[in-house]
Amino acid sequence: MISTGHLFVTLLLIGRLILYPIGAIILLRQWYKGKVRYYTDLPFIFALVLIIMCIYTPIELYFVAFYPAVSIDSSFGQIAYLIDLNLNTVVYGLNFAILLAVWFPTHKKGILFSILGWIIFTEIAILIAAFINMAIMDILLIIIGLPMYILFVVTFYFCHYHKRLPNIYPLLIGSGMAIILISHLFHSILGQMGTRLAGIYTDATWPAMIIWLAGFSIMVLGFLKKAPYSNMP
Repeated sequence: MISTGHLFVTLLLIGRLILYPIGAIILLRQWYKGKVRYYTDLPFIFALVLIIMCIYTPIELYFVAFYPAVSIDSSFGQIAYLIDLNLNTVVYGLNFAILLAVWFPTHKKGILFSILGWIIFTEIAILIAAFINMAIMDILLIIIGLPMYILFVVTFYFCHYHKRLPNIYPLLIGSGMAIILISHLFHSILGQMGTRLAGIYTDATWPAMIIWLAGFSIMVLGFLKKAPYSNMP
């Protein structure tokens, strides 16, 4: 019989699957309306993040809905977990690209090479950890994600304080990512509790997923709204 936590996790993943393409379409339309368009523009990169999420969320949903309580020590459980971690790595890399686009807007080739280097390095780290001990993976996910989250929050708060990026709302974006950071830490704790479903999910992680959803919504709103100082001379 399905538990309440399992049901909530499944429904929240379905909710993500609905929201991601909507957010991606909105951001791509915003990017396309620009007079000059670059692939390193923030709306385009964030839309790409959402497109990647559209690809791997159905995989997560499939594992969670149809193969619950799979032991992480089993071959199937390890495959599900590695899929989660590898796709999370790509998303982290794209978020890293957003940071580089803010700090080094003119170094477009450098940004692309940096992202490729980031993804290759983290993929190697994940594969090495998988061969050593699958239990290391939870810690590795925190190590990979935490610095990026913190730098992301600091970057957009810095931009708001110095009145940069007027065509978006850096304060909302930074605040949304701060909430996602909290959900990430909360998820890591709750992921050690309850019954393992698949990948990084247990039937106790749904509160962290709700917090994440709130942060994500605030971030998307930040990309759609202009900063209060956008009309200042």
